[in-house]
Amino acid sequence: MPSSNLPPEPDISKRTFGAPVVNNASLRRFELEVGGETAFLQYSFEANGFSLDHTHVPDSMRGKGMGAALVRAAMAEAKRRGWEATARCAFVEAFLKKHPEKPG
Repeated sequence: MPSSNLPPEPDISKRTFGAPVVNNASLRRFELEVGGETAFLQYSFEANGFSLDHTHVPDSMRGKGMGAALVRAAMAEAKRRGWEATARCAFVEAFLKKHPEKPG
């Protein structure tokens, strides 16, 4: 499992949604909580980094860019730690194809 003892990175989602994307390491997911609801991007560790496995955005939060914020946060974390990030979620895969610069 890759090392995860770096300090957190500043998060632009706080300016956009009033809340930061948080890496909830105990649940292995990036989370964005707004209005009492939580959107998340679930991950699992692999030899050289992590796999982005599943994105969940509650219906009331869809279409506001929260899924994109989660992917950007995960990719920023991967870049910052020197990890490989493998998309295993259809949303993440589509997002990265649309944004080939691998945001983060």
